[in-house]
Amino acid sequence: MRWSEGIKFRIPVYELLIISLVTVAPISLAGLYSLSQSDQSLDVTIGNDFSALAGSAAAEVSQFIRERVAEVGRLAAEPALVDAVAAANKSYAGMNEAAIAGKIETMDKAWNTLPGEPLVNQIPASRVSVWLRTFQELDPGILRIAVTDEKGATIAFTYKPPRYSQADDEDWEDIYAEGKGAVSLTDIRYDEVTKADSIGIGWPVRDEGSKRFIGAVNALVAVSALPSIGNRPPASPGERILLVKDDGTVIAAPQVTFAQKTQIR
Repeated sequence: MRWSEGIKFRIPVYELLIISLVTVAPISLAGLYSLSQSDQSLDVTIGNDFSALAGSAAAEVSQFIRERVAEVGRLAAEPALVDAVAAANKSYAGMNEAAIAGKIETMDKAWNTLPGEPLVNQIPASRVSVWLRTFQELDPGILRIAVTDEKGATIAFTYKPPRYSQADDEDWEDIYAEGKGAVSLTDIRYDEVTKADSIGIGWPVRDEGSKRFIGAVNALVAVSALPSIGNRPPASPGERILLVKDDGTVIAAPQVTFAQKTQIR
């Protein structure tokens, strides 16, 4: 037997294709499955990161608002302020509703005139107004404060409201709550007077003994601390973090302010 010619194997083409399919295809499918699993894992990781970021931002916003609301609540319970509101209500003693309405209407007409009624000029000089301005100076985050009696008439302020009577304002009605008194929190707004993004926080003033509604404190609070959420450094190039309302209006983001009323869809 001669082996010098070597051994030759002949495999038909169709058999070679079958072998290729049997051996190569599973390897390819395994590779695709691995890539798919990797993509899914990446999606889950990114989703978890965003969920954690949103949760952290929500907690920060919630904590900020709780602290501000509590601060206004302490202000509304201040004995000197409660006494001033009670004294203002006593000025209506012996008057019927028509007479009270007439008195408030007269003050409303004189509110933005010069020299105006003497009482209009006395309000910003009152002890409570002076105390409120001192309180505001200690906390610049409080932009404006107004205090009213049980009829909605202004008795003290840090910045003169546009009207003497606030009884027709939606914010005051929310605090009044049909005579029951309730804490009120407005949506975020841009305040043209102070040129700042703000929220309105209202607290009812209550009689110390009966706890009935006798007046209201309405404060405008800056939300300047919130943009820090939108200005956090990105985790990767090209990433942006935006703090938005439920209607898509951007509250805070890099180079975007709430006053611009930018919306995302």
